[in-house]
Amino acid sequence: MIQARYSRLRHLLFTLVMAATGVGIIVTALVQAWDGLDFVSLILLCTLWILATYLGVRLGGGDMVYIDASVGLAALVLFGSAEVFLAAAVGGLIGVVSNPREDSLFLERAAEVSRKLLVLAVLSPSAHVVSLAVVGNLTGLAAQASLLVFGLMYALLDLLTLALAQSLRSGANIARELIRVSRPIALVYVGHVSTGVVIVLLFDSLGYVALLAMTALVLMMQNNFNLLLRIRTAYQETIQALVHAVELQLPGEEGHAKRVADLSARAGRYLGLSGASLERVGYAALLHDIGKIGDERCAEAGSPDEHARVGAEIVEQIPFVSLAAPVVLRHEDRVADICTADDNELLTAVLLVKAASRLDRAVLVQTEDSPVGAILSSDFDDFRSTAAGMRVVNALYAIAGAWTMSDVLSLGGVET
Repeated sequence: MIQARYSRLRHLLFTLVMAATGVGIIVTALVQAWDGLDFVSLILLCTLWILATYLGVRLGGGDMVYIDASVGLAALVLFGSAEVFLAAAVGGLIGVVSNPREDSLFLERAAEVSRKLLVLAVLSPSAHVVSLAVVGNLTGLAAQASLLVFGLMYALLDLLTLALAQSLRSGANIARELIRVSRPIALVYVGHVSTGVVIVLLFDSLGYVALLAMTALVLMMQNNFNLLLRIRTAYQETIQALVHAVELQLPGEEGHAKRVADLSARAGRYLGLSGASLERVGYAALLHDIGKIGDERCAEAGSPDEHARVGAEIVEQIPFVSLAAPVVLRHEDRVADICTADDNELLTAVLLVKAASRLDRAVLVQTEDSPVGAILSSDFDDFRSTAAGMRVVNALYAIAGAWTMSDVLSLGGVET
């Protein structure tokens, strides 16, 4: 799988560069300011960074995002660069290593901390300018506006570097990755930036109390957001168990729904889908054959419309996945009929699920471990007859064209 190996190589190179950059920033900070370090501030900031990193947000696609904008913004403006860099490095590393929901390699975790250090290093000169503007003029509109603009710069640069890392890992366009990553956590960043601005404005009168109290407030908000995401994850696991029950009664179907969901999500990300749209595709892909449960007639190849209708009725009764019902209902329609839909989001979702399902079933009947690209070139003429269908097939080709049968089956945990 040449394309996948190339993506892994790019990601490894990025990881190594980020790790080396982080080491360089820390060494430089130590050499330049060791004698003048404020160890009280250093310990306090380190503790706050541990907490901010420990409460990382795991998104629906499995990505772990560490949001520390409130701490980083306030620290850059209020404290020396050496204390900030060291606290971010030590606290961040302790936080990601101790996070029980983080399953990446240590080098990748270190690279993520280094990415954060790079953001701090790039913004450090601007922070000095903002600090000079704010000191002695906390009530001035210009000072407050400069703080807000600086906070937005921090959030944007953090998200841009995160999108770059994800782009190198997945091979997707960086602009699409930026949209995908930003949508579900944009409001969390707004909360962090606002809190960071308030910390700076209150620090002159309240000191460390302002830093501790406001950081605790925003981290409580972030923890509640995490709890919501965990509940949604529990729902997803429940759905997967239900889907597995369906597949147990259908010979040769083991892992089909999971593979379709994975392929659909990857292609959806490539097309720029994110947030609710990507979640809708994922649920619809997992549940597209749910109508076959307990009904042998629906399990027969000759009654696709029936199982789609029954499946849509089942999905519609489950509130948090009900938006997937129209996709389940139409995934057996002809491509030409699907493309008559006025709702472009629905149209894309249905085509993604239909194409991924067809591709997986085509792979299963292959006698040789040949490239998936050959199937996409020969078995999808009806998709190529429409612009929307062509976009979906091209997305699948971009992510899986060089894959083989073994690569596709591995998505569903099937041994070959």
